[in-house]
Amino acid sequence: MEHGLVGRIGDRVAANARVVVGAPMAFTLLGITALAVSYLLLQEFQRDRLAALSERIASQEVQFSKYRAKLEEAIPEATAAQIEQLTHRLSDTEKALGDVRSGLALLENLPRDSRKLYQDNSIIASVQDPKVDLDKKTVTFPTVTSQILLSNDKLYEFQSWKIVCGGTRIYNTVGYGVTHEFSYSPLNCKIMGNR
Repeated sequence: MEHGLVGRIGDRVAANARVVVGAPMAFTLLGITALAVSYLLLQEFQRDRLAALSERIASQEVQFSKYRAKLEEAIPEATAAQIEQLTHRLSDTEKALGDVRSGLALLENLPRDSRKLYQDNSIIASVQDPKVDLDKKTVTFPTVTSQILLSNDKLYEFQSWKIVCGGTRIYNTVGYGVTHEFSYSPLNCKIMGNR
């Protein structure tokens, strides 16, 4: 049965081939017509696609022209004025910062009261008649009255030195209502270096 089907198909192909051989001009014209119609359809499709792209480009060019016009109007005057204003503000801020820095430097270098003990540039104690021995690098205060409890492991400042204090014989707490003061007599300190 398969051979019969293949045979029939083969017979059909042979019969059609005889028709084509008998009328070559008709089939040639049919082929040329099919090619021409296909070419025209492809050209029409390309033309529609090019028209859509051209329209899109034209609308983007119009939008680009509007943006360019807005930028040309805005940039020269408004932006230049803003830049100039910000430049002045920056200059004023830098000047104020320089003034603050120089003021801080002056505060740090102010001479210290020779009857006060300092910590982090703040007065923390009053002292009386300090005895300085530069050979031993020591300072002995006969009497010290402090608003805070002095510690052996902290650096304090006295005149132009950094000192560590300890070795007191007498320590008292004096209370006046809410505030308390601590009294040391004597207080021995070691000079650790310059502040």
